Amino acid sequence: SEDRVRVTVQLVAVADGATLWAGQFDDPFTDIFSVEDSISQQVTRTLMLKLTGDETRKLSQRHTTNTEAHQAYLRGRYYWNRRTETDLRKSVRCFQEAVNLDPSYALAYVGLADSYSVLGGYSDLPPKEAYSRTRAAALQALEIDETLAEAHTSLGDYLMYLNWDAPGAEREYRRAIELRPDYATAHHFYAWFLMSQGKFAEASAEMRRAQELDPLSPMINTTVGLPLYFARQFPEAISHFEKSVEAEPGFDLGFVYLGRAYVYSGMYDQGIAALRNAVALSGGRPVTIAALSHALAMAGEVEEAIELRDTLIARSQTRYVSPYYFATIFAGLGDRKNTLRWLESAFEDRSNQLVVLGLDPAWDRLRDDRDLKTLIARVGFGATPR
Repeated sequence: SEDRVRVTVQLVAVADGATLWAGQFDDPFTDIFSVEDSISQQVTRTLMLKLTGDETRKLSQRHTTNTEAHQAYLRGRYYWNRRTETDLRKSVRCFQEAVNLDPSYALAYVGLADSYSVLGGYSDLPPKEAYSRTRAAALQALEIDETLAEAHTSLGDYLMYLNWDAPGAEREYRRAIELRPDYATAHHFYAWFLMSQGKFAEASAEMRRAQELDPLSPMINTTVGLPLYFARQFPEAISHFEKSVEAEPGFDLGFVYLGRAYVYSGMYDQGIAALRNAVALSGGRPVTIAALSHALAMAGEVEEAIELRDTLIARSQTRYVSPYYFATIFAGLGDRKNTLRWLESAFEDRSNQLVVLGLDPAWDRLRDDRDLKTLIARVGFGATPR
């Protein structure tokens, strides 16, 4: 109400429903952080917890005292979680606003790093540009606070997707989890790393842990099925993806993964329908158009596949479109020469998708190709096909 905020807190024992403690805090909104501190301290005292000095420090740690910067950061995370290109660009603006309001706000730099990482991840920006920005923002955050788990996670993404540095990436992800075991994104990103190494059981465990920590994340809920997908357990993956799109019917990437799983199971009609939905929901994002074109080609609907391919070629004159996407389309068309030519361009671009080159079902028709095997060896990152 106006410039004041009231928070009513109840601490309840779930075993019998008994109220252990209740309190009300009524303070100026400009000092919302003191309200948070008061609540956490009172709950701790009520539970008679004995905290270590480090735990006490973390409990009362404030990454910023600027409430406007904090609000901008929260808006940025909201947009970041939606994962559309439009929302990711909004998240960049929000995190930049937070940095401008408080240049010492380390988490805001992490937000910038993560936004650029995902923009690069889905090739909404050229990988070298996107991940270089990820690195710069992550290092800025670590300069402010070397113990910030979120920043180590972001740096791991740079090392994985642009440097193709597996030992370095794993070191940063594991350091992040060590510093903050309850950070869902660290487990989520580490799971992607483990998948790229062909460690599907370990990746699944990390995905499940991320889901436990952040059960409302559309991206995490969707990608829990990816270890099954890369392990070629397509029926189980489909079952998961179907549930995820039912829960998040507006999440375009959920339909991308579902559509691909259908296609590689030979269920072309269902896969094409799911991918058309992804294109519509995303407003024609390149990753969705490429996936649909590839599916149409696999299903023998060559004319429309080529039309979509040409649409992307025309679009690439005015914005970045990953060569990896064109390679998948030509693979679906059975054009070995152009598939390898575009994969070579993807290598020159440092396309982040190359970290799963040895595992992506898109290349299953070319698994025995000598030139493809040579390219996988040149990337030098990730598991090789079995």
